[in-house]
Amino acid sequence: MSRLGIGIIGAGSIARAHAAAYAQFANECQMVAVADVFAERAKEFAQQLGSEVQAYDNALRLLEREDVHLVSICTPPFTHTELTLAALQAGKHVWVEKPIAPSLAECDNMISAAEQAGRVLAGVFQNRYRPEYQRAKALMRSGELGRLVLAKADCLWWRGRNYYEVWWRGTWEKECGGVTINHAVHHIDLLLWLVGETVVSVFAEMDTFTHDVEVEDLSCAVLRFANGAIGSIVSTVSAHQNTDRIEITCEHADLLL
Repeated sequence: MSRLGIGIIGAGSIARAHAAAYAQFANECQMVAVADVFAERAKEFAQQLGSEVQAYDNALRLLEREDVHLVSICTPPFTHTELTLAALQAGKHVWVEKPIAPSLAECDNMISAAEQAGRVLAGVFQNRYRPEYQRAKALMRSGELGRLVLAKADCLWWRGRNYYEVWWRGTWEKECGGVTINHAVHHIDLLLWLVGETVVSVFAEMDTFTHDVEVEDLSCAVLRFANGAIGSIVSTVSAHQNTDRIEITCEHADLLL
């Protein structure tokens, strides 16, 4: 079986994590090309990956290559929908960074395009594969814990002024949201995946307290699940220490993660 040809669109810091992950599966895939709107950054990244990796300053040129079978989209959130649709139309499988898209309608459009193209579309929710969450999911599926009563997720982080000096962060137009969609998105995904219950109602508040940005730096949500259980999600980048916590209370036992 020939190896999958990999292309990475976006040459920022998260692209390095994607490249490192692909490198662990060198027998199954090989880096072929990278693209970034900043040509020098694309060239530098390509050189780090190997002499055979080609750099582009236009993602569409990368997508024209027949030896690229799978692309990682590691660009700012406002570009995800357009690039994902272009990649799928070019016949590529797509691994797109979170948040997958700024709106539910765009997510649905991307999923529909993947189904029509017969290609795999995946979001980056790597925490699902951590051993502790895999064990917790197995326990929840087993039914041994009993009926779900309460599910809580806390994403209490700090991000300083330097974090928002990156050109696309802190605006609705380009980051497409704040702490909820770009930080707590992992906690939200884990909580809903672990409990396996449909959310039937949400009440939420959000505001900006300690950063000079357009988007929210704190949000709180209260959820009602289909089985009657209650949930909460609290997220901020104004905390003075980083705390990640998921707590699930069931009829017979608790899970603390």
